[in-house]
Amino acid sequence: MNSIFLSSVAAVGISLIGSLPLGNLNITAMYMAARKGVNDAGYFALGVVLVEVMYLRVSLLFIGWIMEHKGLFDILQWVVVLLLILLALNSFFATNKNKEHQPVIQTTNPLLLGLILSAINPLQIPFWAGWAVYLISADILAEGNMAYNIFALSAGVGTFLALFIFILFGARLSKYIKANTQRINLLIGVLFLLLAIYQVWSLCTNA
Repeated sequence: MNSIFLSSVAAVGISLIGSLPLGNLNITAMYMAARKGVNDAGYFALGVVLVEVMYLRVSLLFIGWIMEHKGLFDILQWVVVLLLILLALNSFFATNKNKEHQPVIQTTNPLLLGLILSAINPLQIPFWAGWAVYLISADILAEGNMAYNIFALSAGVGTFLALFIFILFGARLSKYIKANTQRINLLIGVLFLLLAIYQVWSLCTNA
């Protein structure tokens, strides 16, 4: 039980800290909270967490195989680049529309959007596989279905807490964001584009 408690705390902490840097998921959560409210943003976060928990639980069963096939995730990371570019273009197009026209990111079902964006983010699989290997070798994460299930759920809690921080931040700025929709769309587009450029740079330098 002590091992399970330590692994749960580790999972929450790793997931919380790992989800705080700006990325497409927390930026979307913040923007959705400002434009559509905390409830929709919460459903988006739930979708993200559901996929992450599933990915983590599966990765715990295939840690060895995952670590041996890193080339597969290099290919999937280019899919993330394409996604970020599409999100950037979506925000840029929304900048030139009238205020009554909303970008796609705001009209998509929030739970479904969370599921999709999280599902095509492959970085979390090798990320958690690497941490799991370390925690198992350090005798922090015990092997077994119960320990793995609790670890995966704890990681989901950490991710949700991180996203909720951005959701609250977006909700507090909702009036400003609604009053400056076009500027915010432009800023969001630039952020997504910068993330795409960083992703390309990271892939090229690690090739």
